[in-house]
Amino acid sequence: MTAHTMVGGRTDMVLLVLAGLLPISLGIRQGIIHADHLRITREATTREALYRALVDGTRDVITIVSLDGRVLYVSPAAHHVFGYRPEDLLGARLPLYCHPDDLTPLMQAVETLRQEAASGIRGPGRRVSCRVRHADGRWRHVESTVSHHTEGMIFSSRDVTDRVIQREQLEHLAFHDALTGLPNRALFADRVAHALRKRTTRVAPPAVLFVDLDGFKAVNDSAGHAVGDALLIHAARRLQASVRAEDTVARLGGDEFAALLEGEAGTHPSRANDVAERILSALTQPYQIAGKEAHVSASIGMTLALPGVTPDELLRQADEAMYEAKRAGKGRIRMHIPQSRRTGHSPSPEARQTATPLQASDEPAAHGLGQ
Repeated sequence: MTAHTMVGGRTDMVLLVLAGLLPISLGIRQGIIHADHLRITREATTREALYRALVDGTRDVITIVSLDGRVLYVSPAAHHVFGYRPEDLLGARLPLYCHPDDLTPLMQAVETLRQEAASGIRGPGRRVSCRVRHADGRWRHVESTVSHHTEGMIFSSRDVTDRVIQREQLEHLAFHDALTGLPNRALFADRVAHALRKRTTRVAPPAVLFVDLDGFKAVNDSAGHAVGDALLIHAARRLQASVRAEDTVARLGGDEFAALLEGEAGTHPSRANDVAERILSALTQPYQIAGKEAHVSASIGMTLALPGVTPDELLRQADEAMYEAKRAGKGRIRMHIPQSRRTGHSPSPEARQTATPLQASDEPAAHGLGQ
């Protein structure tokens, strides 16, 4: 149009107006684009600030890790939870301070996400539990959710040590006596069942001892429940000291205890009897409680596990033998004699060996409370 006008041509006002509107339209368009860009930038900044506030403010530790296992980002909560400064962890590689026994499930989850990323799949996050060494050297129980991230993987980790400890304490209370800390009847029955299941021809039959304190009621009534409780605690310690570490001592209730003897103690009744004699001697020794000397004895019933016996039957047999010891004068040890021996039938070689009566002291131990 400019060249046409310069050579003397007639100016077309319509085209001139249209030509003038073109740069104006381009300017308006650029203004709109610029305004959209500013709006998007502000929204992205707001979202980033919100995301950072959430990440920095949460008590969970957020960790971004590349697919090759290199740490790219750690939230500030790492210092509070694990004692490490986030900047000191940047560039480190997995596994970070993980307990050796917990490496396998952690690395399996990481490898699964790597394979999914390589295949273009974004599967669900994986939950992993492991122990992490704190900066002070203690092990902390940690639950983590590992998910896909644009830069690799993102870990959201939470310290659950207190919860694990509480759960362990509840489990301990469910299967242990609150006063003595010994296994209770339920756990003892489970241990007996396990001993019977693992028994083979090459493994000696387990032996069960049922122990009842003679004279405990007199001490408890005359000196009070506090002294009685203290006596039970001392008796439990003496019982534990009289058996091997792999044997099980339990408090069944009141002043009744039981012991499960495995291995060499069950190869012959006389060896189990040696343990029973040791227990009887230990329990008969005077107890120094609250400046006073308490005396009790014990009646002990014994039985060996014959083929086909159940845990309940085994404990009942030991209980019956214990009552036989009480009827004989207390402070004694008695062995359960199988039914085949009592009815005159010829028992098997193993039953014949088990049925051998065991001798104990003819005189019951003294009991009572003295100054």
